[in-house]
Amino acid sequence: MPTQPQLSKIALIFGVSTGFTFALANTLLGFKKYSPNILENTIVYHDGISDTEQNLLNQITPCNFILYNFSDTDMRISNEISVTYTAMMFAHYECFKLLAEYDVVIWNDVDILVQGDITDMVMEAAKAGLGMCPVPRKWFINAHNFTKPVPGFNMNSDLYNSGILVVSKNLPNWENMYRWLHDATIAYGDYLKWPDQGILNLLLQKFSIHPYPISLGEYCRHPYYELESIIAKENFIKRKTITDLAIQQNSAKIIHSYGPEKFWNSPLYFMGFPEWRENNKKWTLMLAMNFSSSHTPAISVVMPTMNAETYLEEAIVSILEQTFTDFELIVVDGGSKDRTLSILQSFHDPRIIVVPDETPNGNISTSLNLGLKKARGKYIARMDADDIALPHRLYTQYTFLEKNLNISLCSSSAYLFQDSFTKITSVEDPEIVSCQLIIGTPIVHPTVMWRKADFEYHGFYYAPACNANEDMELWQRATKYLKFSAVPQTLLLYRDHESKTSKLKTYYATRDMQVLLMGRAFEQLGVSLSRDALLVIDQRDNSQYLDDNTLSAAFGEFCRAARRICSSAQQIYPHKKLGLILLRHLRWIFFSRLDPRCIGGKNYIRALLGILNSCNLWDEAIHHKLWWLSYRRKAIAKIKSKPEKLVHKVIFHPVAFMKYFFSIGKRIFNTMKSSSKTEDKRHYNELFKYVINSEIINKKLRKPS
Repeated sequence: MPTQPQLSKIALIFGVSTGFTFALANTLLGFKKYSPNILENTIVYHDGISDTEQNLLNQITPCNFILYNFSDTDMRISNEISVTYTAMMFAHYECFKLLAEYDVVIWNDVDILVQGDITDMVMEAAKAGLGMCPVPRKWFINAHNFTKPVPGFNMNSDLYNSGILVVSKNLPNWENMYRWLHDATIAYGDYLKWPDQGILNLLLQKFSIHPYPISLGEYCRHPYYELESIIAKENFIKRKTITDLAIQQNSAKIIHSYGPEKFWNSPLYFMGFPEWRENNKKWTLMLAMNFSSSHTPAISVVMPTMNAETYLEEAIVSILEQTFTDFELIVVDGGSKDRTLSILQSFHDPRIIVVPDETPNGNISTSLNLGLKKARGKYIARMDADDIALPHRLYTQYTFLEKNLNISLCSSSAYLFQDSFTKITSVEDPEIVSCQLIIGTPIVHPTVMWRKADFEYHGFYYAPACNANEDMELWQRATKYLKFSAVPQTLLLYRDHESKTSKLKTYYATRDMQVLLMGRAFEQLGVSLSRDALLVIDQRDNSQYLDDNTLSAAFGEFCRAARRICSSAQQIYPHKKLGLILLRHLRWIFFSRLDPRCIGGKNYIRALLGILNSCNLWDEAIHHKLWWLSYRRKAIAKIKSKPEKLVHKVIFHPVAFMKYFFSIGKRIFNTMKSSSKTEDKRHYNELFKYVINSEIINKKLRKPS
């Protein structure tokens, strides 16, 4: 009969990759608070935790650090999997080897939040020999662990999560399992999608093990699936929704941030679970005590301030609590009259450097330039005094730039937030970034990090004359020589807090500069646009200030300019990608601003056809199924082959006509000179002439009775 293991013979083990020591520290702080009795023998397998970090972790609880190497198996897995995971995942297998020394061995992933005592669960699982968390079949089954069925195993069986394991000597045949896990990983390496978890699930079948079912809802709760269902339905999330979900999960002993959303890179977890943030704060404070002002930091964070008392403390704390701690924070104050300076003085962190901007007639550009000249880091990171950087921001961008030496600046996505969270998606393609800067900036300014040496080599600083849109002006100059990209994560909470009055002031201040910068960019392409046309192109909705005739004329001017640009031989920007940007912007302007007024249809269709043909974008139009061209999806109907019905669709469903038109467009354009396609040529010419010359597309469409 199984015996009750003694607590003194329990080992708690972890596997930690380089750069994630903060997550281990958070987990240890949680166990120290809620389950200190299982920390007596703590073993950490790692691939490069520094001596300094090891000493600090030992202050939380004594740990036995073991450098882990499992390269023989790591070579068997695909390149795609090796990018997502590291060989540290196979440290799970050490649980079975350690049974030679301990009665009970517990594994926990480090992307967790401990908020309760797990001792009772450990004891129950130890009686059974092996404890794992069964995953509901509505989420996953065993087949999801693999890229293809593994011969001789049941792929339809229940899946057990590997985030938490409890193994004891009550498990029959445990002595043979460690070697089998290694051999199976090598044998089935080509089948693995979730490698360690997949092999552990095969182990259950190979040795006929029926694990003790550790409650997923209590000891390995996954909020990701509940949050994912909300994200899938809408592009924004209400703050109350996050709070409500967190309250529902307070009863769980362990919250597991399974999936891509983690406590350190997700605004949902970050805002919903303040205890993780408190633990992270304790760890970052421990690290800060080892910072020397004589040390040259890897990153210089530059933050301008001007009467920023309301949100300044929260912004600074979000930087000080970064998981990457080798930075300095340079705060340049432009002459604040509120409590900004006293808030800055309240921080006693040697990494904070306060610089007064005493430049006569100074503005945000002069403050930023002053900060750049004071910066000592290899990289410059921008931060505003009213935003929140997620904990993993600096580490994520630092590692990205270290790996991508051809990229000079990287940004990230951000959540615009106050009462709700609306995602602002970043652009990763450097060529798309440079093209999009013609009509506006695709970069959220306080998310950027760049190589200081690259910008200094070209003498790139903010233009002192720019008190608005200073970022767009700098990016337009810099992208002619440097490549800009973005990390695919959301790393910043971008606060939307201005009153209507200040928003109106900001609108007028930035609009004129935006028009100036766009005009300059179009002139470099050989096109001179009027102010009205530039106001229409501006991403802000200026159309409300223009009457129908002026708006239609300005839009027509932009359409003709776009066609001229795409038909010219200019080499400043990638031809095809520039056409794609102009095409998307035309579609957005037309359907959001002109179509509701029933104007501009003829110019719109002519511009679309001209750009599609000049830039040879027919494949892209067909490949994307025209969702980015066809705004009114409900108006799209199935096109009949009979000409009279097609004409009816042209008159009453112009978007449906466009879908038909584009789907045959490439074939028609390629065969215009071919006599074998005379029917298509005649059909095309008649329809095109009909729509272009018809007034009906410029009127409100109503189906006759």
